[in-house]
Amino acid sequence: MKNYLRAAAERELVINAAQRPAWSGALNSTRYRGELATVLPGIYAIADRRHDFDVRIAALRSSDHEYIVTGRAAARLTWWPEIECEVVGVAHPVEVAPSAGFAFEQRRIGDHLQIRVAGLRVTTPALTVLDLITELGPEAVDEALRRRAVTVADLKTTLALTPKRRGNQLRRQVVADSRDAPWSQLERLGHRLLREAGIRGWRTNHRVEVHGAVYYLDVAWPGEKVAVEFDGFTHHGTRESFHYDRLRDARLAAAGWRVIRFSAENLEAMPETVRAVLRLSRR
Repeated sequence: MKNYLRAAAERELVINAAQRPAWSGALNSTRYRGELATVLPGIYAIADRRHDFDVRIAALRSSDHEYIVTGRAAARLTWWPEIECEVVGVAHPVEVAPSAGFAFEQRRIGDHLQIRVAGLRVTTPALTVLDLITELGPEAVDEALRRRAVTVADLKTTLALTPKRRGNQLRRQVVADSRDAPWSQLERLGHRLLREAGIRGWRTNHRVEVHGAVYYLDVAWPGEKVAVEFDGFTHHGTRESFHYDRLRDARLAAAGWRVIRFSAENLEAMPETVRAVLRLSRR
């Protein structure tokens, strides 16, 4: 490959042929030899990097079309950088020919449901979450709430702004079940059990400061200083988290809090245990 082509491709990730007409012949010959590959029509990258997420995003940014990034790719660009994204979702009001590594969707998205990220149009976090519900279910909501990317109110407002979409029945169900802002599937189940048992007065993700340390309690009754913590293996299954949780509980106890911990296996016993502890705390 000619040095100036490689340098440009490494520096900018992609080369838009329409913006470099003088390079037309060199681009065609290096593509023919397999040194460059087409990412989008007229947009090239070093062949062994054409599947990289950053290269695909650079190709969209270089394009003359007003594409809108959606789904997993939008989440990765805004509030969920670790999410896997093998195919980049893209919306455009006009039908677009398929390209490997992209999922083009003919869809109109209003300006109020878009944001600009590094020169690209991207769906707002709330719309991104709603889009992901049909693929990931409640996990998309829990993750966004835990990262404080959205609020339940944001989701309700955006859902009302996007009526008659396929999948909206599921989205409405998941958003309704998220009304107490769970940060995990285990918390979601715990909230549901508390509601079904008619236990009231609790807050979720309650902020407590103890001697300069800030903790967020999964569920709390601030007046009684009673807290419930949900121990999912994903976030509590390491030696470090085990010791952290014990130190945290000790500090909260010293500040007058009673902390009750439940795992998924013993969650069914939670309502009666909570009732008993609340009764004791009110004596």
